[in-house]
Amino acid sequence: MEQVLQQVAQTVEKQLDNELEKLDALDSSDLEVLRQQRIAEMKLRARKKQEWLAMGHGEYTELADEKEFFT
Repeated sequence: MEQVLQQVAQTVEKQLDNELEKLDALDSSDLEVLRQQRIAEMKLRARKKQEWLAMGHGEYTELADEKEFFT
């Protein structure tokens, strides 16, 4: 059991090291591309949130009784 946990930890650590190496290898133009992608994602998420709010998502009203639920 201990060996399995150690192998899993080593695998995760290796993946993390690989990801860090990729990030270290990025130059300023790569970072700008990532920044622009993130901004686009944030704008899309904000637009979706506004659409949901306009449709009444995220709002609730209290019902007086069960009959009100079905009307």
